[in-house]
Amino acid sequence: SIQDNLEPKLDWLQMKLALDDASLSKLVQRKPEVFGYSIDTNLRPKLDWLEAKFQMKEEHPDDEGEIDNDETSYSPSLCKFVKRLPAVFGYSIEKKLEPTCQWLEMRMELNDRGLQRFILRFPSVLGNNVEENLEPTLSFYESCLGR
Repeated sequence: SIQDNLEPKLDWLQMKLALDDASLSKLVQRKPEVFGYSIDTNLRPKLDWLEAKFQMKEEHPDDEGEIDNDETSYSPSLCKFVKRLPAVFGYSIEKKLEPTCQWLEMRMELNDRGLQRFILRFPSVLGNNVEENLEPTLSFYESCLGR
């Protein structure tokens, strides 16, 4: 039922991503598939991976040693990231996100901090196909610059 499936998911997203009603509505309009994703097998693991990969966990002085619980929201930078790229919920960590990040690190010679800054500035790059979009685009710009 709607109350058993959708309401808890919307409440969880709203609380964990610190979304007001308008932001939650916009996220759901841009990525309605979010209704079909499980909190425990998709949403939470994806947010945890993004937060760890791009070092978005922010320390709060009153959080000393506290274990994350369902009442705490993710960091503001992760919340902003998800608002900009709600499609990230549909990307596989193993098949899409991690390989794209590895390619970016190798091809663009980025360290962890460089990758973090690049992805936070251009989150939509995670949705591009490496072979069909990223590599040809980068090669084009390199040829224009004479590299």
